[in-house]
Amino acid sequence: MRSIRPARARAAAPSVGLWALLLGLLLAAGIWLSLARAQAGAAEQAATAALAGQANAAVMLRAYLAGGQPNPTQVAERAGALMRALQQQAGGDLLALQQALVAVEHQAALALRAAAVLRVGMLDGFIVPPEVLAFDFGPVAQPAAPGFERIGPADPRLLGGAVQAIGGPPGDFLADGVVGLTGLTIPVPPGDWRVILLVGDTVRGDSAILFGQQLSFNGQPVPIAASGPAQWLNAGYLTGPGGLAVSGVSEQAGQLVVSLQGAALNGAAVVQTISLSGAALSLQFLPAPGQQTALSALLLEPATSQSALLPSPAAAQALATDEVAILAAEAQIQAQLAGILTEVATAAGASPGELAILFPPGGPPLAEPNVAASAN
Repeated sequence: MRSIRPARARAAAPSVGLWALLLGLLLAAGIWLSLARAQAGAAEQAATAALAGQANAAVMLRAYLAGGQPNPTQVAERAGALMRALQQQAGGDLLALQQALVAVEHQAALALRAAAVLRVGMLDGFIVPPEVLAFDFGPVAQPAAPGFERIGPADPRLLGGAVQAIGGPPGDFLADGVVGLTGLTIPVPPGDWRVILLVGDTVRGDSAILFGQQLSFNGQPVPIAASGPAQWLNAGYLTGPGGLAVSGVSEQAGQLVVSLQGAALNGAAVVQTISLSGAALSLQFLPAPGQQTALSALLLEPATSQSALLPSPAAAQALATDEVAILAAEAQIQAQLAGILTEVATAAGASPGELAILFPPGGPPLAEPNVAASAN
C-alpha cells in the first residue's frame, strides 16, 4: 500500500517589506564600505606626508585623528591604522619611521582631548552674569550687546594682519564679529576659568571649520574635533541667570524642552576649562588652509560657577570628559607603537637583549616633538 506523504507547502514569496529591509541593509553595507575605504585612503595619505616630512603633515594627521569628534577608542584605532600604514610605507628608512611614529603619537594625544563644536542659540532674557567677563567683537561704531565689552578689528588685544569687522543688528552678539584674526590676549585674573568662544552663522559665512583647526590656550594646543556643521553637537542655549527657568526652558523626564521663540540655533561654540597662573589669557588660532578664523563673542566664566551655556542632555554627555577611556586609549596607542617598533627592530636583527635595552618596560624611549618650534 502506497503511503501518502503530506504535500510540501509552497515557499511564500518575499514580502515588499522584506525586500525593502534587504535593500536597506545592502545600502548600509555599501555606505560603510565606502567610509572604510575613505578612512583607509586618508590614513595612507597622512602617513605618506608624515614620512616625507611635508609641511602639512601635522594638519593631515590631526584631521584624520580628530575629525568627526571620535570617541577615545576610535582615536586609538585610527592611530593604529596610521602606524601600520607608516610601517608598510617606510621601507628601510627607520629614522623617518620613528619620527613619523612620534608625530602620530603626539597628534593622537591631542586628539583624545580635542574640543567639540556645539550648535548654540540665545534665549530671550539672556543677561550676562555679573561674575562673567564678556566681550563682543565687531565694528567699533556699533554698540556692544548689554553686559559685553566691545572689541573692534583694530584693538591691540587682537592679532592678525587683516582683521575685518562684520556688523549686525544691535544687541545681538551672535550677529556681528571679526574675521581674519590669528589670536588675542585678554587680561584675566589668575584662577580656573571656563572659556566659551562663540561665532554666529552670519559671521562665519562659508567657513566649515570654526575657530581654525587648532586652538592654543596659553601655549597648550587643543585641536578642533568637528570638521563641518553636520558633525557639531546639538545643541546648547545661552540661558543667563536662572538657567532652566529662563524663557520656557524646562527639563522633563531627562529631556531638554525648549521654547523656540527667540532661541533659534544661529551660532556655534567651543568650551574649554583652563587654569591661569598669570594675568592674561592668550589664545592663538591655526586657520584651516584657505579659510579665515572668525569670532563673535567670548565669555570667561569662573569654572566653579554655573555656566550660562546650557547643553542638551545628549550634548552634555558628549562633552563630558571620560578620563578612564582616555587613559585606556593612550595605553592602547603606546602598546601599538611598542609592538611596531619591536617588529621593526626584530626584523633588523636585534637580539632579545638589545630589544630590552631599546624598549624597556613602560614604553619605548621616544623623544617628544618640539611643539613650541611650530604651530603645526
